[in-house]
Amino acid sequence: MYRDRKGNYRKKPKNIFAKKRESAYGIFIQNSKVLLVKSNWIDVWEFPGGGKEPNESLFDALKREFLEETGFEVKEFKKNPIFVINTKFYADDLDEYFDSQMNFFIITKLGKQNKKLINNIEIVDLQNIPLFKLNKKNMNDIHLNVLNLIKNGRS
Repeated sequence: MYRDRKGNYRKKPKNIFAKKRESAYGIFIQNSKVLLVKSNWIDVWEFPGGGKEPNESLFDALKREFLEETGFEVKEFKKNPIFVINTKFYADDLDEYFDSQMNFFIITKLGKQNKKLINNIEIVDLQNIPLFKLNKKNMNDIHLNVLNLIKNGRS
């Protein structure tokens, strides 16, 4: 089963080939708060990030997606992803199926924010949320599982 952006499951037709997709997500935690975004298609918090473009490095995808979704330039980050999760993703906006690899990176330093660079068509909210306020009701479950592993020292 393939999961769409809203968390709904969909069966891939047998005659459709799933494409490979790599994505990068940035985790910036400071003062027991994590920087999260809400997209226009779902009312839950997620780490900023998204899919890698053709001929783009995973690091460049991380920097581009983070900038587009938060307005912050990534200055420093840990080069090895702390978690890599393989999922099956259905892009309902493209009507395409993907065998997806999600790469989660710890960001250690951000530049100044330029709110004009935020993709306001996609991103409807951006906040530093206290870690204790995040739960299954208000955060993407995959991202929440990653956050819980970090909080429990398993990164």
